[in-house]
Amino acid sequence: MMKRIIFKTNMSEERPNIFHFMDFKEYLKAYFDYCKIADPGFSMRTFLGLISHSMSSSGILSAVIAGKRSLSSDFRIKLAKTMNLKEKESRYFQLLVQFNQSKSMDERNQLFRELARFHESKAKRVSQGQYGFYSKWYYLVVWCYFGMVRDQKNPNEIARRIWPSLTPAQVEESVRMLLQLGLLRRTANGYEPTESHVTTDKEVQDLVANHHHKEFIGMAGRMLDEVPPEHRQYNTLVFSISKRAFEAVKERMDAFQEELREILSHDKHEELICALNMQLYPHTRWETSKPGAVK
Repeated sequence: MMKRIIFKTNMSEERPNIFHFMDFKEYLKAYFDYCKIADPGFSMRTFLGLISHSMSSSGILSAVIAGKRSLSSDFRIKLAKTMNLKEKESRYFQLLVQFNQSKSMDERNQLFRELARFHESKAKRVSQGQYGFYSKWYYLVVWCYFGMVRDQKNPNEIARRIWPSLTPAQVEESVRMLLQLGLLRRTANGYEPTESHVTTDKEVQDLVANHHHKEFIGMAGRMLDEVPPEHRQYNTLVFSISKRAFEAVKERMDAFQEELREILSHDKHEELICALNMQLYPHTRWETSKPGAVK
């Protein structure tokens, strides 16, 4: 029979509420931090021993929290029982693990809707509409299109103008989403944006950032082959750098993005919809080393 955690001391600090989390790894870290305070004798090794004696020397939980290992359906059920999660909390935990580990945006959308059905959930507080807006790259492109062309409502013509090509059904899908969000309004001859900029909750940005970036980075690779050189600009710079200078480069990138927004806000004669991707990432592991040492 599976054992459960029983604390040896009474604590005034409340146990972490699973419904306040949108990342199961963050919940596990918060839960284990709480356990260490509640019981000075607590350790991940003893916790794993409650699940299975064969796991007591395993580093599986540390690997899971670090994002280096996923949770199987069987193990997450055992985790929930050992953490004394009630039935409703356990269901939320199972869905949250699936949501975080899913690679399909359509599946993530469905799981997000299921998470949002829980009354106390953080997902319920996040605008489902805003979350949906960033789930498909072409929603944002179609919204920008109507900022440039306001006398067009034929989905076939709009689909023809957008590159890479959309289907008329995808255009109609985008219009429905944008109308639902209040980001578009109907006019006599077409549609027009209700706002010049989209302001998104940080919680939504955190949830969709990776998927959103991957879609447009992938698009950049595709457009390198499809767009003539005179109609695009691609640059790659590889360099060695100190961590201090690395932070300075990040700050300059942020400053350039703000400068670009200022230029765009004063541009009144739009003719194209463009995407600008800026990426900065290390090609060596981020380690602390002595000056001059080569890793």
